[in-house]
Amino acid sequence: LSSSQIAALSSQQVAELSTAQVAALTASAVSGLTPQDIATFTPSKITAINTRAVTGLATSTVASLSTDQVAVLTTGQITALTAGQVAALTTAAVSVLTPSQMSAFGPRQVIALSSADITALSTNQIAALKTSALLAMSSSQIAAFSSSQVATLSPAQVAALSPAALGGLSTQNLAALTTADIAAITARAIAGLSTNAVQSLSTGQISALTTGQIAVLTTGQVAALTSDQIHALNSRQISALNLRQVASLTTADIAAISTDQIAAISSAAIAGLSSSGIAALSTDQIIALQTNQI
Repeated sequence: LSSSQIAALSSQQVAELSTAQVAALTASAVSGLTPQDIATFTPSKITAINTRAVTGLATSTVASLSTDQVAVLTTGQITALTAGQVAALTTAAVSVLTPSQMSAFGPRQVIALSSADITALSTNQIAALKTSALLAMSSSQIAAFSSSQVATLSPAQVAALSPAALGGLSTQNLAALTTADIAAITARAIAGLSTNAVQSLSTGQISALTTGQIAVLTTGQVAALTSDQIHALNSRQISALNLRQVASLTTADIAAISTDQIAAISSAAIAGLSSSGIAALSTDQIIALQTNQI
């Protein structure tokens, strides 16, 4: 049957179609189904729609799907949905998707979710998102996450966030990241954090930064670190600082550095200390300097 022939059927006639007949409908035929027609479909008929035919559903028809109908969509059908069809789903419909269905969301589907859709996702749904889907998320979508949703993200999911997406996290949401999450952030994404975001990190989170992450911090980000954050850096992290980063340290930062930290600064990086920085060194800090640092 063609789309025009399907469209000519009354909703009562459509309701009489068997599951096998529904499964035989092509994408062209399915495009003729109206919201009134799809409302007559039982769960078994919804799941019977061929995955190749799903793309034929009009956005208005997709928008009319009940939460019960959406809840029975197969993962194959979810994967086949176009961006336009996902965007047509109501927020109520998105909220009933099972973790299994959410795991079927690819980049094409996830970018079509609205901020309201994102906010409505449960922590179980968030946890089910593939890393490839998270990688496609925009900063505005990530900004719609609640702290509880962010706390659900695994280190692997956090590692998938793009610099723009990570930049969409509020300082409140950044606080929800575990130390394992912090350590998983890519070096490229770390460099995308605003100075306010960097300054909002707890000392525990600062201590979790890898040497690779420390090495790519901009001078602006290093300058934004508080004295408490600087003091929280371990010797291995301190040794990763380069000349430009050391040059961006304030006199208050230098005063907060322990003797062990002073001794850990590389000989190349310590040359970045300004005259005021040198003057801020305490007697104990000067005594801690290694011969190759002088």
